[in-house]
Amino acid sequence: MVTALPANTATPTMESLGGPTALGLPELRLDLHVYGNDAKERMVFINGKRYREGEVLSEGPTVAAINSQGAVLAWRGQNFLLPR
Repeated sequence: MVTALPANTATPTMESLGGPTALGLPELRLDLHVYGNDAKERMVFINGKRYREGEVLSEGPTVAAINSQGAVLAWRGQNFLLPR
């Protein structure tokens, strides 16, 4: 289960955490980012696949949130932003 993130929380980017290799992940590419006030409107395409909040990427992380800046992913207890 993914816990909602507070709106004022500063989320580090994947790169600021050392990049995908440091996190034990393959390269992640945000291809398309759709954000709206209604959560039902939000979606992202990461590495060519569509995801909504709460879904698990085939590479392992969970989409914890989609905000105006990009996708917040959760992986091994760490949240990070995959920016748009």
